[in-house]
Amino acid sequence: MIREALRLAGFQALKPLERRLLEELSARLGPGAQKLLAAQIGRINLVQRHGKATEVCLYRVLFGSVRHDPRYRFPNQSLECRLATIRFRVPGMNPVWVADISVVRGFLFSIDFRPPAKPILNRSDIEVEHVKIHESPMEEKPARYPEGPRDLDAATFPPNGWFAPWRDRYRLSNVTPPLAAAERERRLAEIDASLPEDFLFLVSQTDGVTVEGQCSRASILGLAATYAVSLENGRHYLLAQLGDQGYLGTPAGNGGGRVVFLGFDGSFRFVDGFRPAVQRFVETGVV
Repeated sequence: MIREALRLAGFQALKPLERRLLEELSARLGPGAQKLLAAQIGRINLVQRHGKATEVCLYRVLFGSVRHDPRYRFPNQSLECRLATIRFRVPGMNPVWVADISVVRGFLFSIDFRPPAKPILNRSDIEVEHVKIHESPMEEKPARYPEGPRDLDAATFPPNGWFAPWRDRYRLSNVTPPLAAAERERRLAEIDASLPEDFLFLVSQTDGVTVEGQCSRASILGLAATYAVSLENGRHYLLAQLGDQGYLGTPAGNGGGRVVFLGFDGSFRFVDGFRPAVQRFVETGVV
């Protein structure tokens, strides 16, 4: 089952080492989890490798956005779940590598390596020393901050401030109501980053919205859906997906609310603010 899924994922998407580690993970799961994992792997069509393969992110991208099939979601829908840790060696090399495999909202998301795995990505002849399953993917765990009702009537919901002109200027869809005040404060306390002021203003009105202009579409994640990724340039929280180009994010820690573009091609650069970057992208297709 898992080998067939790896073939569906395509040899161009997953490297030999990544395939081997996912096989090792599958072998230690029950039949139900194996079936869901295989279905998820079979639908991967984009792999991002950051920081010399310190973090490998796995996506299913359709029509310029990350889209998952809810039929194959694990019952464990924790916002971030470290599913397993695999310790292994590579013949002829000294280091012991550690790979952490994580699930986000019920879907396979990343493999984090220590040390970086770039020199060994094409190796499958690894010697596995230990595999630890930290959480069962089949244990019922609803998302702590569940997504709100989707497709709120974008023509009648009451945006204000600079967000109001967006309703007339762009096509807004997948509009999610903002988190309740207590949930919002709790989520902000969990996020170890100085979020951009314009992003904070937006999520006070909607906790996620898709903005479509004349050239491109941006999907703003909101507080419930934002999560951190570890890159060569440090940890960053993802705030919005810009079509099939990449993400807008902000540095973890005291980053001063700066906004960075994280390209699917591995590019990394700071941009001139969250709101201007979204507007420029949907209007021109340029980040």
